[in-house]
Amino acid sequence: MKTLQEHLAVADRGRLLDCLSYRFLDDPLHLLELKDHTVQDIQERYCGYMNGFIERLLKIDAVQSANRVYYLYTSYGKNEVLDLIDITEIREDPEAPGHDFSFTEWQESLGYMVADTKFTQDRLIDLLAQYLEEASFFGTYESSRTAKLEEIVEQLDRGVQSMRDNEAKPAEDVFEELRKEYGFPSREKDDSQDRLHEKVISAIADYDRYCRLRERKRILEETVKT
Repeated sequence: MKTLQEHLAVADRGRLLDCLSYRFLDDPLHLLELKDHTVQDIQERYCGYMNGFIERLLKIDAVQSANRVYYLYTSYGKNEVLDLIDITEIREDPEAPGHDFSFTEWQESLGYMVADTKFTQDRLIDLLAQYLEEASFFGTYESSRTAKLEEIVEQLDRGVQSMRDNEAKPAEDVFEELRKEYGFPSREKDDSQDRLHEKVISAIADYDRYCRLRERKRILEETVKT
């Protein structure tokens, strides 16, 4: 297996930036926030922004880790989902929780391996795009990222304190505020529909779990071979 940085270094940059811009424009909230700009302008600026980020990532001395592995699996309603696992953990429990890397230092997350399984290798551009989205979530420069992470930690601390003081706002209220802000229609309450929806959600969860486990088992089989 190769590290994510090694794959990023040889990836088709044009295809990767196209994939990133498509994913960015596919989010309606981004279009609402940038409604005064043309699609072409948004695409060009975003591609330039992410291209600079990629160049900076390739100059980092990544710390290789053979235990942490990125891979993709099919998810209902999506083409594929990026997951990060620890090989030693899934050997003990194939359903062990995946790992988040948005708070991980870039030199560490760039050094994690990428699975050699067919499903993942056939979709490397998508894997790299999802990695870059996650890695850039708090900024694409070390200084701004550090400041943002410190701000997030402070917000989390305030959130925990608000919960202790019973000042936390219910999720339903937050979603309602977003609906009003962006003019989305309100949802009709229907108990029968809700029960059917719960069955659909349960079936989707079973489907996603199967696909995730299938890819993890294939990764374990590949590691045994090597």
